[in-house]
Amino acid sequence: MYYIKNITQNKFDHSNVYLSFNGGKDSVVAFHLYRIASHEFSTDKKGCELQAVYFKDPSANEFSEITSFIHAITSKYGVNLRVVEDKWERGVKSFENSSFILGSRSMDEGCADLKPLEAGNAGDFEFYRINPILNWTYGDIWDFLLYFQLEYCPLYDQGYTSIGTVDDTLPNPYLKSGDTYLPAYKLTQWEHERCSRVKQ
Repeated sequence: MYYIKNITQNKFDHSNVYLSFNGGKDSVVAFHLYRIASHEFSTDKKGCELQAVYFKDPSANEFSEITSFIHAITSKYGVNLRVVEDKWERGVKSFENSSFILGSRSMDEGCADLKPLEAGNAGDFEFYRINPILNWTYGDIWDFLLYFQLEYCPLYDQGYTSIGTVDDTLPNPYLKSGDTYLPAYKLTQWEHERCSRVKQ
């Protein structure tokens, strides 16, 4: 929480800092960390507002539960949500001189070498990624959400542990219990988190 506050306050104009929010469990943790940190901002900078952006790939078959959750949770907490109907790589170009708080973890594909603050680019367009939960484990994510009784997408209670699109995501077979599936937080073998994903 304080890391997010300090790094955004000292390096960036808060009006150009966005939470990249996709409704997944990791993103929800980043959402609440930034939401808490924003209260600290409001005592220092009058009128501080939390901003989120949802990059919605129009070609992807998204879960309706994810889309509904994104709108419900941002509305509940009064977050200014901007929906960009494009993939991240193209959509980010509409945010000049901006920085994005992400829910990336080092165990995620392509994230092993990420640093807490990363300069990124999309062609000639440059931006910053802020990664506050890089070193969190799957267990850490669920400990945080459950301890503070925070809402998350209901798909996780149906056995989904890593959510992509309808076409590449299934309940995790390691959570199968008879004819149903246990909730995602019941997974004890964290290395099987992505067994919810179907290889295309």
